[in-house]
Amino acid sequence: MGIPAYFKYIKTKVKKSILLEPPNKTQNLFLDFNGIIHGCKEEVFSDNGLEKDIYPKIISYIEYIVQLIEPSQLLYIAIDGVAPRSKMEQQRKRRYKSAQDRNIKPAMTGCDKQKWDSNAISPGTRFMNNVDYNLYSSSYLKHLSKSIKVIVSNSSCPGEGEQKIFRYLRQLPDDDGINVIHGLDADLIMLSLLQNQKNIYLYREYLEKPFFININEFSISLKNIHNNINSHDYVFLSFIMGNDFLPHFYALYMRLGLLDKVLEIYNEIYNELNECLIIDNKINHSFLLKLIQKLSIREDQLVKNRANAMVYKKLIKHGHSPEEKFEHFPDYFRNKEIFINFGNEGWRQRYYDTIGETNNIENMCREYVNGLAWNIKYYTSSDPTNSSVNQSWYYPYLHAPLLKDLAEYLESSPIHYPMNNIDKKYSSLQQLAIILPPQSAHLLPKSWKPVILANDKIYVKRFKLDPIGAVFRWECSPELPFNDESILKELDKCVLTNAEKKRNKKHKEQEIKDV
Repeated sequence: MGIPAYFKYIKTKVKKSILLEPPNKTQNLFLDFNGIIHGCKEEVFSDNGLEKDIYPKIISYIEYIVQLIEPSQLLYIAIDGVAPRSKMEQQRKRRYKSAQDRNIKPAMTGCDKQKWDSNAISPGTRFMNNVDYNLYSSSYLKHLSKSIKVIVSNSSCPGEGEQKIFRYLRQLPDDDGINVIHGLDADLIMLSLLQNQKNIYLYREYLEKPFFININEFSISLKNIHNNINSHDYVFLSFIMGNDFLPHFYALYMRLGLLDKVLEIYNEIYNELNECLIIDNKINHSFLLKLIQKLSIREDQLVKNRANAMVYKKLIKHGHSPEEKFEHFPDYFRNKEIFINFGNEGWRQRYYDTIGETNNIENMCREYVNGLAWNIKYYTSSDPTNSSVNQSWYYPYLHAPLLKDLAEYLESSPIHYPMNNIDKKYSSLQQLAIILPPQSAHLLPKSWKPVILANDKIYVKRFKLDPIGAVFRWECSPELPFNDESILKELDKCVLTNAEKKRNKKHKEQEIKDV
């Protein structure tokens, strides 16, 4: 989940939930595995290693984590499979930026160009097929299976890794002991908060000293701090601050401590209505309307505060080395924000003019509200890969509407869950065709490559980064052409090799046994 600076917020606000040592007597260990693959890849190539060196590094890392946590019953390895179309949009943007960075960064910083394509860490590629094979054939995991159950949900099993973990976790008895989940995403916190009577600890490794979050203690602390707020409402409010499926509101800037302000407004409305924001896993329209209205009243000042913070940051000397200039790219391109002149007369019209959506405001609001409904459905469903969750929906705009316009839309419009093409499902290779840039066409089936490269209006090599609201380069949104998926029908006519067909098949999670 894209909530900027969220872990820093947690360590400041709910210190009691943070542990520096693993809990005693852990029964079940869950690994949200893609972060581990990326980490091992970085370590291997920083030592001038080869792709073949990644596989043993992955197994060694699993062994390290197991020795640290010492699970007594289960090791569950969850690798990202085919994601909903909404997630694919985010993946597409990341992979296009990754391809651009591989070309630009060496020229700007003088560092060596990384030859290995990290976009290979996607379902349906030969590399991920090899990762799956190495896990199933691992002598260490086979030996471990003699003492505890070892399950792998590989990249051919549909669904995001964290969703697979919680789908399995929900099936366990409430008294099944301590569950430790290893991963980097803030999604894990939100999903953990939505589980009742589960003894969950999140293990996060990131730059500084690793730490554990006791979710039960975290939930209690939240209720003590925020007037007994229920977990579903808190998670939804966090969605509004940022998530993987919708762009952030410019006015709601996590780094300025605005989550606390949003929670304060939430408490005012809760006391007024005496009802929750989320009821039976659905959005309470009256509550959401009041929330957006109260935020929209403050929008002029909020956007001005954020814009001033951006200017102030630009004035701070954060260094002028090539690496720092590369990472702080947005600071050198504030022209759009200067033109919009946030918070000053006429800024709303200039905002929509600048992002090119002056004639689409109502539809932006409709799709954004649909997206909020989709989010809560996705995070509360017992199995987000089933037909109750629309796999084909996604927000079709680069930016969010303004809060004032969203409030006006909600005054006259109900909240609808997006139902179009609700039964549509994607294969691993179709996902690759949607998310990969042309620079990564070598990862596609051979017969698909010329079709993709010929469609250069969709699969562009050159594109601009939109720096509006971004602090770091990685936060910039690439301005990519709309992909209407029509090319998928053309690709279906292409002949696949047997190996490619195998990589395109869906599988279920599999227990490893030493037979």
